[in-house]
Amino acid sequence: EQWWYTEETHLRGAFLYINQLVPGMIERGSGHVLTMVSGAGVRPVPYFSGYGVAKAAQIRLMEILGLEAKANNVFAFAVSPGLVYTELAESTINDAGAQKWMPQFVERLKEARNAGEEEQGLALVSELCVRLACGDADLLTGQHFSPADNLDEHIEKAKQSV
Repeated sequence: EQWWYTEETHLRGAFLYINQLVPGMIERGSGHVLTMVSGAGVRPVPYFSGYGVAKAAQIRLMEILGLEAKANNVFAFAVSPGLVYTELAESTINDAGAQKWMPQFVERLKEARNAGEEEQGLALVSELCVRLACGDADLLTGQHFSPADNLDEHIEKAKQSV
C-alpha cells in the first residue's frame, strides 16, 4: 500500500498538475512546464523502488509532453534538484527506517547539513529552473536536467543539430 501511495503522490500528482496547467498554456500559445524529479528516476537506488519508479515515469511523462506540446509553444522539462537540504531532509536524518535501510543517504544529508550547504543547493536548482522557464533551452524540450548539467553546452549542441 505504501508503494502505491508513493506512485499516486509523485506520478498522479504530476499528471494532475499538468492536466490543470497545460490546457491554458495551449490556449494562449505558450508556456513552460517544469516538474521536480530525482536522480532516483534515472539510476536504481536500493529501498527507493516506489519513488524511483514514480520519478522515472514522471521523467518519461515530461519527455512525451515536450514532444506533444512543442507545436503549441509549450515546453516541458524534468528537473532533478540534486541535494537540497529541507525540513524533509532533517526528518529523514532522524527517521529510524532511513537510518536502517539508507545509511549512506542519511550520512550524505548530515554532511550537507554540517557543511552549511542548505542554501547552495536551492540556489543552483533555482537558477536552472529560471533559465528553463524563461525559454533559454526551448530547443531541449522534454529533457531532464540537474544543476550539475552544463545547460549552455546542451543548448549549443542542440543548435548545431538543427
